[in-house]
Amino acid sequence: MERIKLPLYNWFVCTQEGKPVSNFYTGSYGTDGDEGCLCRRTFNYRVFTEKKNITEKETVEIFVAESYVIEAFEDGGGKTNFEHEEFERTEEGLSAIADWLTKNAINQGF
Repeated sequence: MERIKLPLYNWFVCTQEGKPVSNFYTGSYGTDGDEGCLCRRTFNYRVFTEKKNITEKETVEIFVAESYVIEAFEDGGGKTNFEHEEFERTEEGLSAIADWLTKNAINQGF
């Protein structure tokens, strides 16, 4: 499996009209261009930023990565194997997320 690729850091953390904006990114692995994903088991993920409380008055921005498997439709189509991890909101943190997601996908058989 090829390493999962994510957008650049500036895509997640940017400004629009002078205001800070945080973008979500979602992706999947295991879909088929001709058949879609209903008849397939897929690995799905999303990455976003979030404020985390350090103390009552202090917060820090972090990256959050989540992954899960959606079973094939004939197997019920349910979400399984949910994983959640927090990372530093840095370019290095984003690289660590790509490695973490790729490892999770491999561990799930993708």
